[in-house]
Amino acid sequence: MKVKKLLKIQSTVEEAIVPCDMNEEDLEKHYSESKGEYIDIVDMDLIHLVRSYSKCIGLGKVHNKKIVLQSLNSLSKQLETATNTINYLTSLLDDKK
Repeated sequence: MKVKKLLKIQSTVEEAIVPCDMNEEDLEKHYSESKGEYIDIVDMDLIHLVRSYSKCIGLGKVHNKKIVLQSLNSLSKQLETATNTINYLTSLLDDKK
């Protein structure tokens, strides 16, 4: 059964509305390796969603965004340092000409 349908059933059974952030526009998309494209999570079968989530955890694809941003900032600083070093060495070589 699709997640979208399960959300509607849950809404009926619990007599509550489906939260507004449980739609295609507010949720991340899942990359389907078998289809070779991104698909909406709410259009996935529940069993497929659980298997995919489990696989992502096992592969380390589920990350803490703060850690990822810190790593990207660190890499950016290292790249800037390397660029400055290359520019400095290039200027020294140009001065010797």
